[in-house]
Amino acid sequence: MAKFKNPRLQAQITPELKNITGKMLEHLQMNQAQFFEKYLPTLFFAIDKEKYLNLVEEVYGNKKLEEMIAERDQD
Repeated sequence: MAKFKNPRLQAQITPELKNITGKMLEHLQMNQAQFFEKYLPTLFFAIDKEKYLNLVEEVYGNKKLEEMIAERDQD
């Protein structure tokens, strides 16, 4: 019952793409979670900037978003 209400989405990829992905992650010295955390926001931004920024604002709120921008500007 719980799985029916909250199904996991699982990507269906070819063995070749899985192999390439694994080797690239190894080359980058990252695991999947690190890769997603670092690069997925950029991909979402490139696909639909307005939607991504709206979601960031919705999730983090203005105050947290301003803090994140200030931290980025310090780096």
